[in-house]
Amino acid sequence: MLELLSKEPMHGYQMMKGLEEKSGGLYTPSPGSIYPTLQMLEDRDLVQATEIDGKKTYAITEAGSSFLQERPVEKPLESFHDHTREMLVREDELEQDLNELVEVLNRLHRESLQDPTKMARLSYFLKKVRGKLAGHFEEVEEK
Repeated sequence: MLELLSKEPMHGYQMMKGLEEKSGGLYTPSPGSIYPTLQMLEDRDLVQATEIDGKKTYAITEAGSSFLQERPVEKPLESFHDHTREMLVREDELEQDLNELVEVLNRLHRESLQDPTKMARLSYFLKKVRGKLAGHFEEVEEK
């Protein structure tokens, strides 16, 4: 918030929009989080509120600027965006893999309807795979 105010004075709604924009739309702060934080920053003399056009507008103070210089803002959102993009790619790949698997299983199921031996083998295989998957994910959750 101090970084946003270091560029220009803003009222609460502008701060909410600014933070949403900085997060690429992934985080939309609520008035219930913005205004108490602004009040805390004001109590610490890091921002100063003034009424402009009937709206409470906040500006960073000298103490706030010093505070910001002493503690440079990390850029977690950049790595967050990279991580999010990577997760979306993985999700797309997983969805594609699942769709391909369903296609293969549907084909094998259709083929097995004409051959009781194939049906028994497919059923056995599916039970084994289902058990292994369930067991694998239970192990992961326990860790």
